[in-house]
Amino acid sequence: MKTSNKKKKKQFKSFITNKKNIVIFIFLILLIVLSIAVYLKIHNNIIEENLNDHDWMEDNINIVKNPILGKNIYYVEKEKYVDTYNLDYQEITNSKISELIQNTEEMVAIYNPYGTNISSLNIYLKNAPNSIKYKVIVKDKNDFERELNPGKTAYELIGLIPGEVNNIEITINEEIFKYKIDLTSIKFNSQIELKSKKGDSNKELSSGLFVILGNTNKKNSFVSFYDNEGTLRGEMPIINYRANKIMFRNDRLYMSISESKIAEINNLGQVTEIYSTGKYNLHHDYTFDDSGDLIILATERDSLTDEDIIIRLDLDTKEIFKLIDFKDLLKEYYEKTSYSVDSYHDGSETGYDWIHINSINYSEGNVYASSRETSSIFKIENIEKIPNLVSIIGNQEIWKNTEYFDLVYTKKGDFTVNAGQNNVGYKKESNGIYYLTMFNNNFGNTPTRKDFNYESIGVKNTTLAEGDNSYYYVYKVDETNKTYELVKNIKVDYSPLSGSVKELGNGNTLITSGDKGIIYEFDNESNLIMKYNIELNKNNIYRTDKITFNNFYFKG
Repeated sequence: MKTSNKKKKKQFKSFITNKKNIVIFIFLILLIVLSIAVYLKIHNNIIEENLNDHDWMEDNINIVKNPILGKNIYYVEKEKYVDTYNLDYQEITNSKISELIQNTEEMVAIYNPYGTNISSLNIYLKNAPNSIKYKVIVKDKNDFERELNPGKTAYELIGLIPGEVNNIEITINEEIFKYKIDLTSIKFNSQIELKSKKGDSNKELSSGLFVILGNTNKKNSFVSFYDNEGTLRGEMPIINYRANKIMFRNDRLYMSISESKIAEINNLGQVTEIYSTGKYNLHHDYTFDDSGDLIILATERDSLTDEDIIIRLDLDTKEIFKLIDFKDLLKEYYEKTSYSVDSYHDGSETGYDWIHINSINYSEGNVYASSRETSSIFKIENIEKIPNLVSIIGNQEIWKNTEYFDLVYTKKGDFTVNAGQNNVGYKKESNGIYYLTMFNNNFGNTPTRKDFNYESIGVKNTTLAEGDNSYYYVYKVDETNKTYELVKNIKVDYSPLSGSVKELGNGNTLITSGDKGIIYEFDNESNLIMKYNIELNKNNIYRTDKITFNNFYFKG
């Protein structure tokens, strides 16, 4: 046996050392590689053709019962490459649901029919109920109970837990209907349980679901919902990049699903429209203006610079208008900067990141825009016609020897000014008074200004290394006297690049140290109620929101 093996090895060695055989061997390898490339090209072409062929989609999308999921549970049968955010898929699925309902006498239950939430079950009724509520029961987990708005015949029930067997009790006009849905075979990306630690406060947590934005792993990007116990209650897939924000308008949910697309989703989970940002990449933030159009922070793809454009997207016509180019608005400051490879970019951007606008608020034709690189917050009037910079909240030293110096308001009181802030919020008061809330990263770094050092203005944290702290800041801004003062601050774990804050309806405050994966909820006296930790995947958490979903999924 040993002699035979030695003989074979000798023959193989002789074969590969023969020049002619080497050529043949290489040719065979190249032929195999070429064949694979041709196959993949043909396969991709077929996929592309199928996705653009409405008739093919019609024939290959079906709603069938799935005994693996549970008795009398339907699901949408389709090819894996048919993407959730394909509008043909959404419309055909919706049409086939209508057909199924018409031909079925009893309640119809379909698991995640539109593909937008892996923790959902849609139900379709013959008659609109006078009252309806449901409960999700999972072994060793807290029950998830919600009441729904009556008077409808279709509902999306969220709150199921992937990887578990979920028992659902639906109470319709006092009559109970039960479903058992097995999600142990469902693929998911989110952490099922967040680690939590109780704080000193005995106040109650606010109602709602924590919505974590900016979650990604090696393959997928997604949005995760968690209840107050830290249990996963929803996961919405997106195409890539991250969902920067969730907003609601006219019974629709809006969120970014890639660097160039925003989805409009109804309360059944159906994607009803996709909006493209055209030649711009969106980043960080967007909001509605008074007419209901989207005001979006953007990067122009063909430009050498990043994150210095504001655009408007008309939701009726889908037209895009450039409103502000900060290179024009802050021309003199722009000329003081220079390109740096050390800039901390967002998403796939690699350009000249000289201003880094990272959050925006709109009010009565004005915008309040936050710049990380200058640690400043700008008020810009008349953005839809002739934009006019009227004030800057930030350290005056950054703006010395520029024409904008006189626009910088005076700091009132003894505190370290914000540095590298994120997620700035605006709240109007009266008589020229307004409030700005923000996550003060307390990180000073502006690689595009070689002549300026944040340490000179008292900001100690100038690298991504461990810093002392970040903060929740609230400024009271007095436009009459052109001053701003710190009226509230909460110290949290240091997070140099990302973070978010939100004042909740019951007086609590939600804060996220995104780089650390830590979520806090404080009471109205700034005492910690609960702290949650999430395992960080590919990127840090960009932002955490807390949303009740009242009058969307649930009863208001």
